[in-house]
Amino acid sequence: MRTSERLIQLEKELEHIKWDIVGLCETRLPGEKTTVLKSGHMLYQNNAANPSGQGGVAFLINKRLKHLITETKSVSDRVIYMVLKLNKRYSVQFIHGYAPTSQADDEEMETFLEDLSRAKCSCQTHFKIISGDFNAKIGQKTTTDSDYVEKFGLGLVHGDRFPTAEGLEQRTTEYKKQLEKKLGSTNTLENMNVDQLNTKITTAIYTAVKKVCAKSRSLKDTRLRPETLVRLTNKFDEYQPVEQAGFRRGCSTIDHLQTVRTLIEKSTEYNVPLYMAFVDSIETWSFTQAMYDARIGSRYTNDLRTAKIRIGRGVRQGDTKKLFTLALENVFKLLQWKTKGINVDGSYLNHLRFADDIVLISGNLQELSVMLNELNDALRKVGLKMNISKTKIIGNTTEHIYIDGTRHSIRIGKENQTAELKRRIRLTWMAFGEMSYIFRNNDIPINLKRKVFDTCILPEATYGLETMAITKKSANQPRVMQRAMERAMLNISIRERKRNGEIRQKTKVVDVIARIAESKWQWAGHVARLDKSRWSYKITYWRPRTTKRSVGRPQKRWLDDVKEHAGNRWFQIAQDRTVWRNLKEAYVQEWTKEG
Repeated sequence: MRTSERLIQLEKELEHIKWDIVGLCETRLPGEKTTVLKSGHMLYQNNAANPSGQGGVAFLINKRLKHLITETKSVSDRVIYMVLKLNKRYSVQFIHGYAPTSQADDEEMETFLEDLSRAKCSCQTHFKIISGDFNAKIGQKTTTDSDYVEKFGLGLVHGDRFPTAEGLEQRTTEYKKQLEKKLGSTNTLENMNVDQLNTKITTAIYTAVKKVCAKSRSLKDTRLRPETLVRLTNKFDEYQPVEQAGFRRGCSTIDHLQTVRTLIEKSTEYNVPLYMAFVDSIETWSFTQAMYDARIGSRYTNDLRTAKIRIGRGVRQGDTKKLFTLALENVFKLLQWKTKGINVDGSYLNHLRFADDIVLISGNLQELSVMLNELNDALRKVGLKMNISKTKIIGNTTEHIYIDGTRHSIRIGKENQTAELKRRIRLTWMAFGEMSYIFRNNDIPINLKRKVFDTCILPEATYGLETMAITKKSANQPRVMQRAMERAMLNISIRERKRNGEIRQKTKVVDVIARIAESKWQWAGHVARLDKSRWSYKITYWRPRTTKRSVGRPQKRWLDDVKEHAGNRWFQIAQDRTVWRNLKEAYVQEWTKEG
């Protein structure tokens, strides 16, 4: 490996296999350093103690894993290791060694074993993988051998010092086929099947939780039980304004999607200046004062100050988030924004919230900048912080704004809706690809594939599209996507020229356009029956009075096809659920007949 040509040759050979980390021995690369190759892969080498250029060990790390490396270190010129952070909880240590040859004396071998042991104990990780060239023969298993040799050993025994020194097993002796020598610790990832790995991770999590809970004796005596949070749900919801739709009964993300998309649609049609800043806040422990302001009993707030909440059976996803939305409401009570934002028939729409995600709305760029600064100051007062790196600003003019030196100039227009539709199709294909082992398996019957498609793939393809003004042309894109997926389910090539109707008779999956049309009709009826204080209701009936439309035919509106089937008095018809439900079938057929 001393020349660059050898490294290039190694990379060429690795292109034919799937690999993550390669341990190298006898590299003859001088010195200790880390190098990023032209291919993007990283090479960590060590041979600093051997000026003659002989020996040396190294790691070749795939560029996909470079960002996971937290530590690389050499123990000696024969032993190196590195640590990878798999996620927030788990990490793995890779140790690579190059043992002395059989001609070496016992002292040199003992030094190598001590270096290996020192590397193994140098850091605490959940998993350890040991590899390398150990210049040893295990041989056939005998009755006097320890458990580290299985029945498929080869040759004569040559040295038994290394495996027994660290409690290692010769994993290759488990297989009848002769493999390259691999020595690994008995608790490495490489030596576990799926069930063993799952059991080990579950046990580790259970042990960690048990240790944490044992440190707090007051946990057993606290009165703030999960069922207590459930009982306080109604109190929390009553304290929230209509702008907050996160983890509230009767509210969902579709409410705010409807509000934002209709606002963009009407501001574009009537030339109303519009700017929106999407803000993400970082939460901290600032709930107790918010609970006091919401008139929550002191017996609950006192428990919250002194005890940890036990997360057990009965706790739902939104229970702890409700405490955060309570603290966020305290922030907006400090802001004087009653006359800021977009004037919607006398009411000012200046922000919307879904849990900790906030969108600020204004018709003036300077006003939006002031609102961002005021919100940032108010968040700090209650122990929260704005995440500037995740803050994005969009508008329907050519103006732009700078936040921490970063320019934001995303333009609102028709192309945004086209991009969102393409993004939804891309995410659907990703979901389909993750389950391709089901859809492309010819041994699985089509009725099971259909259930998986309708349950897992279709919701991904139709999420949020009931709030979008889809044209006949744009509706063709989801159709094409679904037909391609159906052909993959039946293993039919497009060159076979099978008719779409014939394929649909075999798959019998729910038509994606029919599901979108059905959802939109139901959602339109829901909007018509909403409380008049909800923003999705106000924006739907809002018509700007201070500006005029541009000359020419406007873009298709969200309500156009609804009015076409139900008339201009559709909101009155929608009050009767039975009549509205009966009209749905004709509306869905109108959309599906084109496909």
